[in-house]
Amino acid sequence: MGHFLIQSRAALICIVLLVATIVLGGGGTVNPGTEIALELVAVVCVLAWLVTVRGRTAPASVWILVGLVFIVPVLQLVPLPPFLWQALPGREMTRAALDLVGLADSWRPVSLVPAATLSSLLALGPPLALLWMVSQLDLRERQAVLLAIAVTVFAGGLLGAAQVVGGRGFYLYDYSHFEWLTGFQANRNAEADVLVIGLLAFTAAQAARGQARAVRAAIAAVGVGFLALATVLTGSRTGIAILAVMLLPVVFAHLRLLRVGNRRIAATFAAGILTLPAAVWLALRVPSLTRAVERFDGQRDFRLELWTDGWSAALAYWPIGGGVGGFVQLFLPFERLEVLDETSPNRAHNDYLEWLIEAGLPGIAVLLAVAIVVAVMILQAWKRYRAAGGKDREVSALTLLFSCGTLTTIAAHSILDYPLRSMAIAGLLAVAAGLLTRPTGTVPMEGSRP
Repeated sequence: MGHFLIQSRAALICIVLLVATIVLGGGGTVNPGTEIALELVAVVCVLAWLVTVRGRTAPASVWILVGLVFIVPVLQLVPLPPFLWQALPGREMTRAALDLVGLADSWRPVSLVPAATLSSLLALGPPLALLWMVSQLDLRERQAVLLAIAVTVFAGGLLGAAQVVGGRGFYLYDYSHFEWLTGFQANRNAEADVLVIGLLAFTAAQAARGQARAVRAAIAAVGVGFLALATVLTGSRTGIAILAVMLLPVVFAHLRLLRVGNRRIAATFAAGILTLPAAVWLALRVPSLTRAVERFDGQRDFRLELWTDGWSAALAYWPIGGGVGGFVQLFLPFERLEVLDETSPNRAHNDYLEWLIEAGLPGIAVLLAVAIVVAVMILQAWKRYRAAGGKDREVSALTLLFSCGTLTTIAAHSILDYPLRSMAIAGLLAVAAGLLTRPTGTVPMEGSRP
């Protein structure tokens, strides 16, 4: 792989940005230093690409996605005349505060928190740069990207193992979920998603490899086992549930790669189901695993209170929204006194609701448009898979598994958390979308679009 990366500048630049995104992009808004560093790395990588990579162009679908993602925060930063912004819902307190200092008649943007919206806009740079780069890679370069994801996530899992065993000295951030496995992330839920995505990447990276069957089986067992165990040690309940679902296609894919027949695959799954109670019983004897299982105790989740107040905030700013990235400032005026405690809400713990609060009706329209574009890209990728033959068919199938599995993981976890607020996960989502495009150097099918 090292010799190949020396030959392929495009793959090398893309992988440098990708690894930086996974390692530096997990601190969240309370750890801005690494995110700023990542944005600078992205600028350098984009400039390096423009200078050294020639003869490649991103497909139209990528430019459409880039435009859709940028449009809401950009428009929210455009200054409006006083009569216009004052007429928007939810601006009464802002107008009253500005009136006290004689600025009520000044031009103001749609966003009530323009600094946060600008910060969110800049944070889109690294993920969208990855989307743009990955869409221009050929099939072999894309395999290298998948392998790079798997290796980096595996390294994060090893760091997480040291965190669980060795304590706070191994955590990267001052604000983190201590005593749980977080790897390169500050948030254990985000790390669970990264590990599941890494598991999908590890599976996809095994396509068309020439090792002996016994070696491939050993690599599969170690890789899947380690990443699955690491996910459980994050203690993320939703992450563990998503892992349980994703393990089915992952194990099936590895068995197919090992050329196991359908009857043996069925027997393997049946044996797994029969031995599951014993495996759970043994796992409960391990203290670290017991702590993770105890989180499924059915206690009342404070998310319900957040969602109730969050819905009130969404209605107050409807239909235009209050400003991308400004959830805390937008939410606090609507938090009920009876649910106040010593903690401060940093997120809505439902990314769809948070997006509704921040972006309103324009945000919903953009989200639906993005979903439609991605659905068309998935359909086109499926057609290319059906038309492929030989090793290319195997590679296409597993790449499609990675992309669809990554999209599903993030979309599902967004119901109960905020995975896309991690630049690392946003970057992995961008890679998944980029891999849905037609690889550079392949001939499009008749009647299809790039």
